[in-house]
Amino acid sequence: MAKFCPTLIPTTYEAAEEYLREEKLKPKGKRDLRREFCYLSFTKIQESVGRPTLFLLETQTLIAVGPGHSIAVPTIDCPPWAFDRERNSEPSIFLFDPATKKPLDATAIMTYFTNTDPNQKHAFDEKETNIIQYKGRMYE
Repeated sequence: MAKFCPTLIPTTYEAAEEYLREEKLKPKGKRDLRREFCYLSFTKIQESVGRPTLFLLETQTLIAVGPGHSIAVPTIDCPPWAFDRERNSEPSIFLFDPATKKPLDATAIMTYFTNTDPNQKHAFDEKETNIIQYKGRMYE
């Protein structure tokens, strides 16, 4: 992790959530909602017709993923219950099969980090070629 993302330091979801709660009280344009990151490591993904794709609602980003793939995304998009369809009635992140448009089940290890590089503004992964679409809508 230190080699791949040297600007991220470990934290807890609770600490990140507290920081984000305080940032949301600030006026738009003064917030830094991208400082806290969730590092997802997919260990298993349900079989699909197309290549499994992760969709981040806030930035309108599509990222192709697979078992063994790891990606860091802003924590605001990825709370611990992000993929729990029963608990998360308004998800901001989806894993789906683009060929069938159906959601996919997956097993992922989720760890949380604080980004110490203020210039890192969007989701990033170990292979930039996996980013299918990035419209760049900013987190406000």
